[in-house]
Amino acid sequence: MNTDALMVNKCSDSDLLSVLDKFVHGLEAEEHELFHCGHAAIIDVLCDVTKNGEEEPPLIYRRNKDGSPHLSYDPVLKRRSVKFTDRWDLESIMQIGSGEFKPGFCRPEETAAIENTESLECGIAVSSNFTYGYAESLYMEDIEARKLYINGEINETLMENITYYILKYNAVDKGIPAEQRQPILLYINSCGGSTISAMSLISTILCSKSPVYTINLGYNYSAGFMIMLAGAKRYSYKDSSFLLHDGMAGNCDNNAKVLDWAKFLEMQNKRIKDYIMSRSNITVSYTHLTLPTIYSV
Repeated sequence: MNTDALMVNKCSDSDLLSVLDKFVHGLEAEEHELFHCGHAAIIDVLCDVTKNGEEEPPLIYRRNKDGSPHLSYDPVLKRRSVKFTDRWDLESIMQIGSGEFKPGFCRPEETAAIENTESLECGIAVSSNFTYGYAESLYMEDIEARKLYINGEINETLMENITYYILKYNAVDKGIPAEQRQPILLYINSCGGSTISAMSLISTILCSKSPVYTINLGYNYSAGFMIMLAGAKRYSYKDSSFLLHDGMAGNCDNNAKVLDWAKFLEMQNKRIKDYIMSRSNITVSYTHLTLPTIYSV
């Protein structure tokens, strides 16, 4: 804990300003504004806490918008926990200033009670004694940071997992304006796979109010390319590659199924063409070459 910062309570106004200058020195203009907004919010709550002459609680923690304690993964403790610090913790001030969290105050003897009533942002109670292994902790950190990965063949199982988290993040963000929501980062390395599974995920991404950003880590081929196009923002390394092609049809064991399958592919190819042209600068003539129209006989 920053003991120098705690001495601010006993400083004069001029001393207080010098301490503030020390904290905001080197910050960009936007960060300056976040700092002062966060500091003002903390002071407002602190004045309310001490209005009846109570001593100022020495610890601060971040609260979610619903008032519950915010949990973050602690790699040392290997569990989710409430972060307690002093009211000059720069990270907390900036996040409170952005409106992402509210400030909460407590005394050291009250921390255990606060952690015992901790809850996940989506309202699911967790045990403060639950621990993770090293590999699990890395996975949990990515999930909390909203980082999702497609690394391999696109199939029903993989899409179900990605779709679940996108829907869950949207549930957590309920009531927050779309422009203020934390983006979901979808990293893609795939040679493709099931078009039907890909279109299912694409629909989920396009319907997501929480923005989904797609990142090409190396290669986005076939269905992987289609998913990449769905991102609200799209990123790629300069040496990453993309592939759009006409895909593969299926095997049918009788004439009726062949005709039905041909009709289905014709409709599906049209949907895919319309989608690709709406999400890129690819022209109609190019899609006719890569996704030819299939006529039934």
